[in-house]
Amino acid sequence: MSKRFTLRKVLLGIASLTALLIGAPIWPIFSIVAAMDRHFDLTTIIVLMTVWSVASLVTFGVAMYFIYLVYHNEALQAEQKVIWTMLLIFFWPVMPVIYWYNYIWKEPQADRSPQGG
Repeated sequence: MSKRFTLRKVLLGIASLTALLIGAPIWPIFSIVAAMDRHFDLTTIIVLMTVWSVASLVTFGVAMYFIYLVYHNEALQAEQKVIWTMLLIFFWPVMPVIYWYNYIWKEPQADRSPQGG
């Protein structure tokens, strides 16, 4: 296994956690800032909206890339691709991690087994 291939797997694993690492903490951060600064000034609103926008764009981009990976995964049948796409959409924070572990980190069983009979 090459270092580049392993690095790609690790980076995709980190990307699969973006919804949990970036998206989930956004609302508690907004709540804390709101509790500390009851009188929002324009700068606070701009900073919070910028952080939220960037986090949303990053999470959306990762979601689209994982859907791309699903549809280009030769180990999945057409029905499985549809199911994985729906799971990724409806259960976004958790499913990318599960998909990453099952189809990216672990190599498919067919690739690891020796050919022949």
